[in-house]
Amino acid sequence: MTDERYGDVATTFSLTTGRFNDGPEAWRVRVVSWPEDGEPNEDDVLAEAIVYRAFVDQNWFDRFDSVDQGLASVAEDLIDRDRIESIDEESAFAQAISIVYSVTVREDARGRRLSHELVRSLTRVFGNDIIALMPSRASWDAGGEIVEDQFKHRALLTHWRGMGFVSIPGADSLLLPLSERQAELEG
Repeated sequence: MTDERYGDVATTFSLTTGRFNDGPEAWRVRVVSWPEDGEPNEDDVLAEAIVYRAFVDQNWFDRFDSVDQGLASVAEDLIDRDRIESIDEESAFAQAISIVYSVTVREDARGRRLSHELVRSLTRVFGNDIIALMPSRASWDAGGEIVEDQFKHRALLTHWRGMGFVSIPGADSLLLPLSERQAELEG
């Protein structure tokens, strides 16, 4: 990908987990600058996502729940197969679940949709996975405390829906429909 401001960029994936027996896979996905000398600059991180992944035929809910309540909340929104099928039939039969746990974009790199590039990279690498996330409702206030921020939450909903994510009925999580991603690749 070429970014107007930073030139060429590369997306890198690294598996960072050591808990294969009881936890989900933990992936770090980064968008880094790629200078003209031809090698990605791993030290110049423009955007980064933490993604947890578990196969459906494993004890996937418990794997996500072993990390923290935030991840368990998204996993819980995916338990009802009928609800998922009502959004997207293909997603109900996915092989694995990838949950975008966090996305951070460097301040001077914002506005370039690098977060979308991170998720598009996930769709290419984990093409048959359910991809879900829960937009944050939290912000830091002037005193350094975490507070609920409805404005930020609405902005993030708009941002992720602009990429194709849809709301899971009765839940706070969003799902990127597998059928639409497959149609995009075929078209």
